[in-house]
Formats: sequence, structure tokens, C-alpha cells
Amino acid sequence: MRVGLVVGAAAAVLGCGSGPGKPPAPRPAPPAAVAEESPAGPFRLRFRLPLVYEIGRYDSLAFSGPGAGPPQVSGKLGVVRLQPAGGRLEISLDSLAAAPGSGLTRPAIDSAVGARWQVPFSPSGPAGSITANRRTIAVEQIGEIVRLLVPSLPRDGLKSQDAWTDSTSYPIQVDAFQALESVVRRSRAGPLARVQGATTTVTVEELLTRTGKATQAGQGMTMTAGGRRQVSYELAPEGWVRGLTGRDSLEIRVTVVATGQPIPVHWRTTFFARLRAPSGR
Repeated sequence: MRVGLVVGAAAAVLGCGSGPGKPPAPRPAPPAAVAEESPAGPFRLRFRLPLVYEIGRYDSLAFSGPGAGPPQVSGKLGVVRLQPAGGRLEISLDSLAAAPGSGLTRPAIDSAVGARWQVPFSPSGPAGSITANRRTIAVEQIGEIVRLLVPSLPRDGLKSQDAWTDSTSYPIQVDAFQALESVVRRSRAGPLARVQGATTTVTVEELLTRTGKATQAGQGMTMTAGGRRQVSYELAPEGWVRGLTGRDSLEIRVTVVATGQPIPVHWRTTFFARLRAPSGR
């Protein structure tokens, strides 16, 4: 298989394609305040009201070696609706559009809008596997932001200046790749906010590894990846995420099984979510 064809196949498998360029850093605007009494004691997740988030994601995919062109950049902007349902959250994608300077086809939008995720949670964070009712590139990429709307907190609740570590792993779908993502996470909190309208800042550093397999154009491929994710949270004292910004930096190696030919890939992502308003207001 020629290198150019391999690179093209890898781009299709990894699901990032638009024009050349550099993804911009997201800058969330201040969200609307939510009127509910702030509880005393440590911070715990307390999803009591429907919430609506504006989200955005920008991806830059660059290949190394002969036949590699400029980075392929894509950007997506959307709105997700979060509905508490007992011990889980029902999250739906209400709208999706291409970010300025990026392309997104109508079929890609139509196949993504209406996607739903079920997210089990506890007062200290995720409580089980996230499930989605659709599998498309856009749904998978938005789903990575959905996962972050339920941060991992200390079991006994979050207190001022807390620092903690944890680790987890979960299956993910990276377009054609069935993959496993493993995370080692270090988190640190600032002063705990008590006043309505104030926020508690939590910064998170994650070490990421991914392994997966796929078939494209009849060719078996494997993927190994390692890198970092940085996330900065703003937590409302009422018990939910008011906003988050972050970035991923992954070094990926895609290998064609039949030839053993490796394809180095540099994947950079920036993303945000910001609370727009409670649903129904």
C-alpha cells in the first residue's frame, strides 16, 4: 500500500477532516446564574434541575512522514440538554453546526442531532459506563465532552484546596477503532465557593493511553496513543458544572497490520462547555 493511501485511510479512520489551520483556544462566556440554595459542607454533585450547555470542539490532525500534508482541522459547535433521572443523567444533543472556517456536511449533522447519552452518576462523580444511542464521528467526539460534565471528586466530598488522584479506564469508539482509554488523573481545587454566582475552580491533569483496532478499505489497522489532557472546571456551589475548558495532546501510532507500516499522527484538541440556562426558563 502506498504511503499516501495509508495516510488517507488513517485520516478517514480517525475521523478528522477539513481545511488546514490551527484550532483556536475556546473562550467560554460567563453563564447565566442558577437560583437555588447553596448547600453547606463539602461540594458534591447535585443535579436537580434540567440544564443546557453550549459546547465546542476543535480538532487538528497532523501526519508525519512522506505524503503528509498540512494539518486537517475541524470544528463543531452544539447545544446539549441535561435532564436528571434518578441516579443517572439523560443528555441529548439538541443542535450541531460547523465552527467558523470548518466544514460539516448536512448528513453528518442530521445523523448526530437527537443523539442521547445515559450517564450514571453519584455525588462524587461517574458511577458506571456511559451509553449512547448512536455511533457517528460527531456523536463520538461530542460524547467526550459529555463525559467531562460529570467530574471525578473525592469520595467524602470536595473541600477547599483539596488535591487528589484517581485512575479509570473505559471503552471508546474512535470512528472505526474499537478502543480502550485509560486515564491517570491528578486534580486540585481552589477555595470552595459558598456565595451564589461564585464558582469553585478545579484543575485536572490527565495522562491518557489508548489502544484499539479497526479495518479500513479491507486493511486491518491497530492504534496506540499516549498523551495528556488538561481540564479547568468552574463548579457552581449548588452542585453542578457551570463551565469547563480543556485541551488534549495525543501522539498516535496507526499501524497497517499486513505491512507493519507505522503512521505517526499528532492529534490536538481544544474544547469547552458553558452553562447557558436551566431548561424550561
